[in-house]
Amino acid sequence: MKLRAWFAVGLLSVSWLPGLGYYAPVGVIVWALLVLVGVALLFGQGPGLPSRRVGAMSLVLLLPAVWFVPWPAKMALIVLASGAGLAAAPLPRRWPGEAASTCLVGGTVLLAQSAAMHVYEVVTVRCHDLPGPVAAVFGLVTRLFGFDLATSGSTWAVKGTTTVHPLGATWDLLVPPTLVCFVVGGIALLGFATVGQSHARRVWLRASGSLLLIAAAWMPIRLALALAVYLQRAALEEISIPSCAMNQWLVWWLPASLLAVPVLLTWWWISTGDESDKVAAPSDSDATELTARRRWTILLLAAAGAAMLAFVWAWDPVGSPKQGRVRVVERRSQWEPTDAPYDTNSYGEGASYTYRLIYDYASHYFTMSRVERSTPITGESLADCDVLVLKTPTERWSPEEIEAIEKFVRHGGGLLMIGDHTNVFKSSTYLNDVARQLGFTYRNDLLFHVGDAYEQPYHPAAVVHPAVAHVDNLDLAVSCSIDPGLNWGRAAMTGRGLWNLQADYQTSNYHPPAEYRPEMRVGPFVQLWATRHGKGRVLAFTDSTIFSNFCTFQPGKAELMLNMFAWLNHRSFWDEWLHWLLLVVPIGAVGLILLAVAAIAGRKIQGGWLFVLAAGLFGATACCWTVTAVARAAMPYPAEVRQPSRFIIDRNVSDVPLSKGAYIQGDGEGFGLFEQWIPRLGHFTARREGDAVFSGEVLVVICPTRSISQDYRDQMVKYVRDGGRLLVLDSPDNYRSTANNNLLWPFGLSVGVGQPVSGPLTLFGRPTNLDRVDAAVVRGGTPLAEIAGTTVAATVSHGKGSVTAVGFASAFDDEAMGREWLPEPDEALRQRYQVLFDVLQSVAPSGPTSPDNTPR
Repeated sequence: MKLRAWFAVGLLSVSWLPGLGYYAPVGVIVWALLVLVGVALLFGQGPGLPSRRVGAMSLVLLLPAVWFVPWPAKMALIVLASGAGLAAAPLPRRWPGEAASTCLVGGTVLLAQSAAMHVYEVVTVRCHDLPGPVAAVFGLVTRLFGFDLATSGSTWAVKGTTTVHPLGATWDLLVPPTLVCFVVGGIALLGFATVGQSHARRVWLRASGSLLLIAAAWMPIRLALALAVYLQRAALEEISIPSCAMNQWLVWWLPASLLAVPVLLTWWWISTGDESDKVAAPSDSDATELTARRRWTILLLAAAGAAMLAFVWAWDPVGSPKQGRVRVVERRSQWEPTDAPYDTNSYGEGASYTYRLIYDYASHYFTMSRVERSTPITGESLADCDVLVLKTPTERWSPEEIEAIEKFVRHGGGLLMIGDHTNVFKSSTYLNDVARQLGFTYRNDLLFHVGDAYEQPYHPAAVVHPAVAHVDNLDLAVSCSIDPGLNWGRAAMTGRGLWNLQADYQTSNYHPPAEYRPEMRVGPFVQLWATRHGKGRVLAFTDSTIFSNFCTFQPGKAELMLNMFAWLNHRSFWDEWLHWLLLVVPIGAVGLILLAVAAIAGRKIQGGWLFVLAAGLFGATACCWTVTAVARAAMPYPAEVRQPSRFIIDRNVSDVPLSKGAYIQGDGEGFGLFEQWIPRLGHFTARREGDAVFSGEVLVVICPTRSISQDYRDQMVKYVRDGGRLLVLDSPDNYRSTANNNLLWPFGLSVGVGQPVSGPLTLFGRPTNLDRVDAAVVRGGTPLAEIAGTTVAATVSHGKGSVTAVGFASAFDDEAMGREWLPEPDEALRQRYQVLFDVLQSVAPSGPTSPDNTPR
């Protein structure tokens, strides 16, 4: 085989790192270039073409998978489908044929590597560390290269010039995913290279074995080179600043460079025979053509076999719902209580860092109750409970209480455990007293996101666990990770591009600084673990912060909590592991047999491998889509038991910065605190776009700048006419405002942007303590607020609803509101907050609040 073919496999192997964002954020351009160059280098290395009929049928079978599978794995299917399409096209066979052959081999190599990456992630996400004996053996081997190294458990302590570096002995360091992908992709390429040879299977097995030996021999050498690079970089660093030498494990180009040697060795060492070993490839005219009956037989066998295997992989039984009785354990927990007040009189950390809002919100969907601090956890106290919530404990439960919790789950109860980073307040220690009974533990670490340490975006996969089926997107704060051990469960939520550090006990919250340290682990980590115990279900979540009051109604967070409650509130006959095994083992075995029969039946057909592969992908895609759809139908988003009062924050025409996690966004010009303060009045909030903006009682549009379509305006008018309430806030310095463009004028209102007035604010005809307010003039409607006799806020009734326009939005931006939710506000800020509350109450479903005589 040509050297460029092996370089192609190497480039495609490396492409998965920037493509998946495995160690660092996704790099679309780098990924695309690596894939493009890699596939191009495979030109001329492909197999003989399938017949046009087989190519056309394969293309049709591949299209559902192209639609269903997410990026970057979708690229493998696109390349493969392109090859099938070119093979089916009635074009001259030379150049289109070479292009088709290249796409077929490139797509197959990428597809094999995609499967390898998935398996690698599933295995290593449980634990990045090497088993102790493996770490010890390779530690001894590394010493042969001259390193002063000692092994302690899963740590390699390597002596540098001035200090000892406690490096993690991990799979990522010894057997990186790029090397795994190179081996798997190389084996797939060798399969094409040996087609048509006499004794092809023997040649392929011998060549594949040689490739595995080269990879195994390269592992300790690669480890030594990587350590040498790290120690050299660490030796050159300034000791007065935090080290950044560990960032070499996060880039894609270092693994690419270290693949050069196995690429050259493979090209030099592995032989797939010479031209004399080739047998004549069948042509289109003399190839065995599929009869209709045989085509359908192979298609059904391959599709059914792959569907069965996909079912075993994707299926998680939903079952039938229980009664929806959720009980939160306050006993032994002083952190994030559900019973602390969150209202217009309670501020600071004690009010905002609680679960009051999520508890109240969930009570509109489930029957909520508490195990109070003075109530022991016993079988009696859990008798009328379907879902039990253990959140950030600050004291240890008694052995009897732990036994009662375990028995509750074993007999069919649902358990949600919520922990947080670094064993803060020893919460992980106390949670692990229960978790160990269930087969897993919380780690005492903290996860950071490469690129932006404190932003951890979650994006759902094509096939998701039912516990997160209704969560589209979510931003985590900083979490710990789960150590599943050998527990028979699965990761419901996995984050990529992360690194972890252990607790820093010198700080009050054990929070280490976001630094690249030698002891860190990198890559994917489990952030939500789903498992079963006896007849019951367990979810272990790792970021308690996102359910606190200041985060509750940010996108995805409340939805995640309700989704987890819903899954735990279901029960299935298949929840018991023995029942599950008795179902999936026979299905998996039959699936393997059917696939094997289909592969054998397609061997003697020109391009039969492509037809079998396409049929298998079709069956797997159909099964995964069906399993996902059935799960969503069997467990829809929880229905409201009683309707909450909801303020919708429009994101169609407004793009003002809102809070993300615990922090405001922008330089004080955002409205994160404005959004957080609305629930203090007993109304919930939600950010929405599209038609969903009209799903609440009040629609809030803040400083709109995007164009307003005719359809949006018509729906807005209907929404208000049918009883909805519209609140539009704008500022005199919002020069791109679209508030008057189809938004307010149908209701006879307008905001004079660019026509500011300044001075003391009068609200409802009475003075406030806001002595300096910059506002835009509001025309039309009934005045609500004035500055020096000029109307700056007004309202108008329309049908059953109302529209209110406010021209002093900047009085409530994050800068004006104090920028922080954590400290106690002074009297001036409290008076500003009261003005905001009065404005909000005037549009709330309960109607305006009658102001008293006290200046605000």
